[in-house]
Amino acid sequence: MSWRVLVSFLLCGCNALAGLDDLAFTSNEAASSTSSSGGAGGMPGNGGEGGEGGDGGCVPSAGNKRVFVTSDFFTAGRFGGLRGADGICQAAADGISLGGCWRAWLSDAATAAPERICPGGPWHNMRGAIVASDCGDLLNGDLQSPIGFTQNAVPVSVGVWTGADASGAMAADCLGWTSEDPAQEGLQGVSDASSASWTASGVTTCNDVGSFYCFEL
Repeated sequence: MSWRVLVSFLLCGCNALAGLDDLAFTSNEAASSTSSSGGAGGMPGNGGEGGEGGDGGCVPSAGNKRVFVTSDFFTAGRFGGLRGADGICQAAADGISLGGCWRAWLSDAATAAPERICPGGPWHNMRGAIVASDCGDLLNGDLQSPIGFTQNAVPVSVGVWTGADASGAMAADCLGWTSEDPAQEGLQGVSDASSASWTASGVTTCNDVGSFYCFEL
């Protein structure tokens, strides 16, 4: 083989190797770009603070309705306001296939609790006893039976966030259910009461916890 042929062969081989290096660099760049753009999508969301409210695709009940106390407890500033509480009620009902549309008995400065569920009724607790025939009956200061049971029909005596006084009007609401400041206060009821204290038992600090009353629409 002449020296000219040998030199030409060696030059072709070097160019081929350079092409492979360029290809590898391009592939690494593409992989790096894919990893950078796709990695953030795998981050988990923040959960457990209250869902989006709204009635979604639920179907309101045509006859007797139910009311329960959530089995879970929530700090005032963490459940997402009225919409978040509605989402919690709906999820609690859906979690055991109760069906129906559910809203929390909760007031803030913009909306009083009765506006959110009235007109409505009659409501029964989860053991089947009638609580109130209608909204007037609900707010007359004397429930026919305590709400008193969770969605699973377990009896409970707990504090329940309401922000609603005996007439249903807004009272203390932890700055619109946004505050966990112990210097702020929110009104609670007592779940097994049949007097007006079912909705207005007393205020507690906003770093406290409470359940919700969930009314079927």
